[in-house]
Amino acid sequence: MAWVDVLSIALPEPTGGRGAVATEPKITVRESGQIGFNSFLAKLIDEAGAVAVLIKQDSENPKKFAMVAVDSAMMDKVAQLPEAKRPAVYKIAKPSADAKGNNKTQSISTSRFLRLIGYDYKAAGNQNFAVVVEQMKTKTGSTAMYVVELPSTTPARKETTPRKPRTPKTAPATTVGSAVADVVATAAATPAPTPVADSGDELFS
Repeated sequence: MAWVDVLSIALPEPTGGRGAVATEPKITVRESGQIGFNSFLAKLIDEAGAVAVLIKQDSENPKKFAMVAVDSAMMDKVAQLPEAKRPAVYKIAKPSADAKGNNKTQSISTSRFLRLIGYDYKAAGNQNFAVVVEQMKTKTGSTAMYVVELPSTTPARKETTPRKPRTPKTAPATTVGSAVADVVATAAATPAPTPVADSGDELFS
């Protein structure tokens, strides 16, 4: 038998908790009125060179909408349209290197849009929703649409359990005399180390 290292590159991706890798696109509609993208969706949008998204609404279901990635050139075209025909464009806020919490994810500010479609984001709190990627035909081919369908009624706010405050650990008080006596007693009771053969491992040589 031989001992072999467990290599970090051989480990499967984490599936939950911190560091977990998203395997499908999702959004979080936040109680602040923002829509946050998970890492999977953010990557898709980044690959499209997007700096913003515009939103298309289902004519039959107001709570079903599609986000379309918009690059800088398309932003300029949108800005040149007459105001009566100009779609709303939502700039993507991207996280900084030292961002924490919700600020670590890409997001768009959509409070006015959510009010328009009758979604009470303040009452619902933070809610996650699946995203379906579809293709929209264009004059030159097609482009991806990221489709979301919100529930017809406001979902119940998720209950969160507050974290218990940490209890500071305090070491028992000891006198100098008793501490010295403990060290001497421990040293006397500790057997001499047994010689170990050289394993040849690079980390321990």
